[in-house]
Amino acid sequence: MRPLAILFLLVLPAVVPAASEAHCNADLQPSTVLTRLNVKGTRLSALIRLGYEEHLCFGLQDPDPAILTETVHLTGSGLTVEDVLRRLLPNGHPYAFSQSNGVFLIRRTDSNPVTWLDNDLTFLMDRTTVQWASMSLFVALARTANPSIGGLVGSYDPGNVTDMVGPIHQPNRPVRDLLSLIVGGSRGGAWISRECAVVDESITREPCWTVLEYSLPLPSTLAQAEGFWKKAR
Repeated sequence: MRPLAILFLLVLPAVVPAASEAHCNADLQPSTVLTRLNVKGTRLSALIRLGYEEHLCFGLQDPDPAILTETVHLTGSGLTVEDVLRRLLPNGHPYAFSQSNGVFLIRRTDSNPVTWLDNDLTFLMDRTTVQWASMSLFVALARTANPSIGGLVGSYDPGNVTDMVGPIHQPNRPVRDLLSLIVGGSRGGAWISRECAVVDESITREPCWTVLEYSLPLPSTLAQAEGFWKKAR
């Protein structure tokens, strides 16, 4: 078996003081009315700020790249969660919304209909950190694309080592559902993906997603999300 080279760099210290103890707000529904809305910045940063302020956890699959360049400023009250999410997303694309495990799933429906995120995996994981759970999921998926992959070589960003999830024992679940399980079991967070490969082995080089942790300071999370998306472009 050949080793799997991990292409992550350590960009945060291994231990970071928690910014919040909040978990995902499972009481939030698409029809929930928000009463103290005030988010601004790029569409991506405003979405993440909303997540921090409302403890709204989400999974965002393959948004338009304009999410990183277009700016918004939403204030006021009376808008539902779904209204706000739609206004924060780039115009010109249809999005589908669903919710499970306290996580809102936002999928752009005019991109590739089937990607690696649709791949069913049996995922067994003991209790561990959020980022190691994400890395373990990546390795499990990479091995479905190339069974010859063996151990791990390299380093990765450990994130907040006090934010733990699991255990997870899930048979035959799509990767996107497993990502939402990781986020939903954390102290709050989100996952975002670029357009994942459909059939090639590009997934074996690095994940097509990143997992954000609301237990980290907001500036660190914004830098992680923006860095991931710039690299994806």
